[in-house]
Formats: sequence, structure tokens, C-alpha cells
Amino acid sequence: MKKSIIFVLAMCLFAAPAMAAVDITCSDDGSGVVTVSWDKNAEPNMVRAFALDITVDNGATITAVNDVNVDYGIYPGSIVIVGGAVTEDGSPVADVNDGPAGTTLPGLDSNGVTVEMGSLYVGDGNKPDASGDLFTFTVDGDCNVTIVENVVRGGVVLEDAEVAVDINAPVYEVAIECYAGQPDYDEWVAVGSPECWCYPRQCHGDADNASEGKGGYWVFTQDLNVMLAAWGEPLAMLTGNEICADFAHNAEGKGAYRVFTTDLNILLANWATSAVDPNCLD
Repeated sequence: MKKSIIFVLAMCLFAAPAMAAVDITCSDDGSGVVTVSWDKNAEPNMVRAFALDITVDNGATITAVNDVNVDYGIYPGSIVIVGGAVTEDGSPVADVNDGPAGTTLPGLDSNGVTVEMGSLYVGDGNKPDASGDLFTFTVDGDCNVTIVENVVRGGVVLEDAEVAVDINAPVYEVAIECYAGQPDYDEWVAVGSPECWCYPRQCHGDADNASEGKGGYWVFTQDLNVMLAAWGEPLAMLTGNEICADFAHNAEGKGAYRVFTTDLNILLANWATSAVDPNCLD
């Protein structure tokens, strides 16, 4: 009986296809730009082609795919054959109308794109690297990124197509910095990247992003209270939301006070009005 079991196990192992591990990872470049990279680990076979489905959640959309690795410059998803003539639009983003219906995601300006990239090379001296950056894509909001093989379109194909591929592609979280692109971005980072500086009226004296009273005043007593708590203190002494009263986004005086006379003047200029312009991030 034991010999029979051993024989069956041996046959199963003999019949099992060879497996190769390929890692697909993401890195956040800031401002919604994400770099997608690959690593074939110790697998001796080169990766010949990628067909990847990228989706994002939280209502975000993918607005662009750029910086494509030149070693994978063949884009099967954009190849069109009409009357024997082959044309290609040079985009790795597969057209939703190409191929069998439903085999690709909607495309740019949606929550999902299918990216198809392949390599054609002759000789070991021309083969792609074993790892590196594949491409970048841009999202327009905070989201989680999920990348899976599009098996119908080929998935991840190795030099030896008989070798099955085990893809490791963890879900990746993208958080777009709300203050990215602002002229005093470095100052924002230096004081701890406070979310309140992204309030649309913060630079006009609104420390809490809330209107008050029957008049709907954007700069009123709650904002004054935050200012009083932070008054005449250097950055190291501020706690909680006190940096939110730094309306001028600078330090003043010999004591490098983050909340001082310039901030008070800003608050007074917009005191008790419902018409504060929400243009601080424009």
C-alpha cells in the first residue's frame, strides 16, 4: 500500500509543470504617479511579454500610462491588421475594442486598464534585464491598486512558454499628497505635511475647514481659539492642530514663531464673513 502511494506521488510530481516566480511591484512617485516594476528572481527564463490588468478603487481613475520600458516595446493590444497591413498606435494600453469582446479593461480615464508589452530580441546580448521598471501610470485620487495577469491575453509569458508563472503582485495603496505642486511645498513638508494646509480657505484664516454661526462664517471663534493656543510658539512647541493657524506658512521673529502677527492680520482681514474665497490651492 505504501509503495503504491509513493508511486502515485512520484507520478504527480513528475507530471507537475515547472513553476517560475515573477514579482510585480509598485512604488509611489508622488502626485498620483505610480511606477510598476518586475523581478523574475532566480528564474533562468527571460520574461518575453506582459499582459496585466490594473484596477483602482475609491472612485479614482487611471489617466495616463507613460515611461514604458523600451526593451518591451511591442504592444500587442494596439496592433491592428487591415487587409494584410499591420498598424500600431504605439500604446501599451490595449484598446477595449481589440480582440475578443470583454478581454480587456475599459482603458484610460476609467478605473481599469489592460497593459500589453512584449519583447523581440535576437542574441543574449540584446535580451532585457532580469528586473526593472516596466512603466508608470497616473491616478487622479487616493486609491488601492490591484494588478493581476490578463490570462486570456497571455498573462506573463516566459522565454520557455512551457514554464508556468506564479505572479506575486500585492495590492498597493496610493495616497496623493494634497499639497503637491504648491509653491511652498517644501515648507509644508518641513512642518510635518499638515492636512489642514490643504483646506481651500486655510491661507485666509480658516483653521478648521468649518463655517460657524447663522452667518456661515468661515473665519470665526473656533479659528481664533486655535490661533490663541499656538500664539508665539516655535514649531517644536506646537501640538494637535495648532499648526493650522499658521496661515502665512512661515516663521516670524527671532523666536521663529509659526503663529504670529502676519497670521493675526490674515485672520482679521477675513473675520466674520461667509464670502471667503476657497482658492488656497489654486
